[in-house]
Amino acid sequence: VDRMTENPMTQKELAQFEFQRQRTFSVLQTLGSNGSFYRVDFRPMIPEYFDLGEVPVLDHIFRQHPDITHVVHLADPFPHAALQVIAREKDVPKAGMMEALMEQFLKVQRSGQRVPHFLYASSSEVYPSTSKNANPPFTETHTISTPSSLRGAAKLIDETLAKMYNDMHGIYSVGLRFFSVYGPWSAPGSPLFEMAERAVTGDAILWDEKWTDINDFVYIDDAIDAMMAAMQFRPSGEKTPPVVFNVASGQGTSLQEIAAIMEKHFPHKKPLETHEMPVQEDPNPTTSFGSTERAEKFLGYIPRVPLEEGVVKLLAWHYDRAFPYGGGRQEIPDERASFVASHGIVSCPPSDKECLKGTPVFPCASECSHEVQCVDSFYDEIIGWTQALTKKCEVVLYTIDLSNSLESLPSAHLKIRSKSDSFVAGDCNVAFVSANSVLYKSISTQSSVSSFLGGSRTVQKNGEWILAPVKIPSSDGEPAHASERMLSLLPKLSPGLFFSKAKRAIYIDPDILLDNINKLLEEASMQPYNSDVEGRTAMLIGKGSPVDYFAQDYDYDNPQRQTLAPIETVVQNAAYRMVRIAVAGMLFDSGFSDLMDSRWMVHALQSDDSRLFRCDVFGEVVQWGGNTDRSALEFILGLHDMWSRVIAKESDDEPWWIGEDVVTVPEGHNASTRRRRLQEVPKEDENSAKEEDDEDEKEDTANDGEDRKGMQAEAVEQEEVNHEDVKRGESSEESDHNFDEDSDNEKVLTERDYSSYDTWMGVLSATSVKYFVRIVPSSEVGVVSLTD
Repeated sequence: VDRMTENPMTQKELAQFEFQRQRTFSVLQTLGSNGSFYRVDFRPMIPEYFDLGEVPVLDHIFRQHPDITHVVHLADPFPHAALQVIAREKDVPKAGMMEALMEQFLKVQRSGQRVPHFLYASSSEVYPSTSKNANPPFTETHTISTPSSLRGAAKLIDETLAKMYNDMHGIYSVGLRFFSVYGPWSAPGSPLFEMAERAVTGDAILWDEKWTDINDFVYIDDAIDAMMAAMQFRPSGEKTPPVVFNVASGQGTSLQEIAAIMEKHFPHKKPLETHEMPVQEDPNPTTSFGSTERAEKFLGYIPRVPLEEGVVKLLAWHYDRAFPYGGGRQEIPDERASFVASHGIVSCPPSDKECLKGTPVFPCASECSHEVQCVDSFYDEIIGWTQALTKKCEVVLYTIDLSNSLESLPSAHLKIRSKSDSFVAGDCNVAFVSANSVLYKSISTQSSVSSFLGGSRTVQKNGEWILAPVKIPSSDGEPAHASERMLSLLPKLSPGLFFSKAKRAIYIDPDILLDNINKLLEEASMQPYNSDVEGRTAMLIGKGSPVDYFAQDYDYDNPQRQTLAPIETVVQNAAYRMVRIAVAGMLFDSGFSDLMDSRWMVHALQSDDSRLFRCDVFGEVVQWGGNTDRSALEFILGLHDMWSRVIAKESDDEPWWIGEDVVTVPEGHNASTRRRRLQEVPKEDENSAKEEDDEDEKEDTANDGEDRKGMQAEAVEQEEVNHEDVKRGESSEESDHNFDEDSDNEKVLTERDYSSYDTWMGVLSATSVKYFVRIVPSSEVGVVSLTD
């Protein structure tokens, strides 16, 4: 991230940054508390280069961990402009990590401590470029005169430094000359990565004509085996010389051969014979592959993953990345593609993060899960029940409290529940509670509700809430482990399967009361105005404040109730801060203040873009294993908005949802107005109508003050409601606002200036409709906290 120097301004740069972020997060999520991570630039660490007051980070690490036995220095920068070996700007350090490490080992040696076993990554690029007639394989004893690249020259310098420190100070090291390592999390832009992406997404041509080299491809698992063996290799003797090994497969392969393997499993419309190499004056490609004889003799290293098996595993990983969530996964066309997919997450135990390689496995009750790979949860027994209960509900209000000590839901109390429009009419108010809770066990009055699940059924209620009992399989009946604590957030963040027929779902914490549901739904049906783009609200959520944030960190009245955050949450928040600092100014509010009041939110359910956004958020919670959702919401929303801004700018359109001049209007306002105007004129006059629209837009700009006020006051078009029969899923108070869609004079719902408190955030959208998350102060939309 710190190599980017500037904020990403194109989709290509942002995609590369996002891939690096995902790869880093996968490492952090896999290791968790088993690793220590330092967010610093180690270079330069040579003592005489220290500036006044600079903290020697390497020295700090070795003091903090005096029992370090091995140091593995991969030192392989991401393919980027920063690959220059020599800095081209003043005060920009060149790569000096190898020398810094050697100096640190020398300091450890002088202190009388044992120098750790040192393993570093070199590269096959130290060998010279050669034609097919040069007859490789390369051996470690091959005379090296001219490396094939600047990167190879830098690696040769590392090998020279290792030999010098051994000759002068006896510091032992092992270098590994890696050939072309491929597999999951390989570098975007590399030939195999791009070919796999094209294969799983159905592009016609898998490989570029410029990719004509013959290389030695080593699967990542074999490379790791070589590293593990090298960490245990040290010849006997008082002064052991440094040693280097090739990490190779021992055979050269062309990209045409790999393309043929990929097309076996993902056939394309364009036949393989059209991929013939173009005629050139010199058709001989560069050839490079290495001998494994020395590594086999001393390390016992034998490549175990054949090329075809490795390519299948690579395709499976890219396939899982392309379709991470259920519901939108492409149909597997035939048995060959199915064979590839079976080597992905389906072949992994759900809890094996190393095998899953960054792909989340969701609970089966989540709208994000795959049928072929999901985990059971205590919601599985209740999900069919909630679907049947709410099948006629257009809007569902729900809450969650899985505590065994729960005696009553605060919002159900009659003295507090003073207004009838705080709940939804009918059987559309659902409270998920523990079946072992005091509340569920003690309620004696049962109410018969509508027939579902094959017959009349009695349910237990607490006030207006219909209780959905959840049987938690823990010794005390309450969520105990991290995975169970995460499940308490499942209906909150992923309600689609629980209420599959509803259009909107309103979540509130048990101590939250809504003043007017009609008003809240009205607020959730807005969009930032744009004359050319139809908008929708994917989520309406409260705006937090620093007071709320710090109040939850420490309770001064009850300090004995404070508990430390789980280590998973600590690592998660540290990772978010790292990325926020790196892209300050691009992520919303730079990530330095708490922005979300997630005690309530309104979801739009019948939209795949909204579902995918919720899956991104819930996926973060699943991957980190934390017990809170607020930081994941803020972070994912920041990424979506950053992507949305970049995409808008590349389309020569400034993000219209940002700034003080944003105008908030009802959803579909510009589209419905435009449709009505086009219907009023003959077809041949449509162009003149569009010209009138352009003139109107100019007038709008010139008279922004008056026009904006009128636009904000336009009515939301509503369907008529039969006053004698209140519809399920609406407020239990009869609606006072009924509008005729064809009326020339739209009535005003409210004179409130929506834009005075709106904050809009873009959500990535795959359709012509642009989706947003709207953040509003809770008090402005009638949300009341009984605890506050």
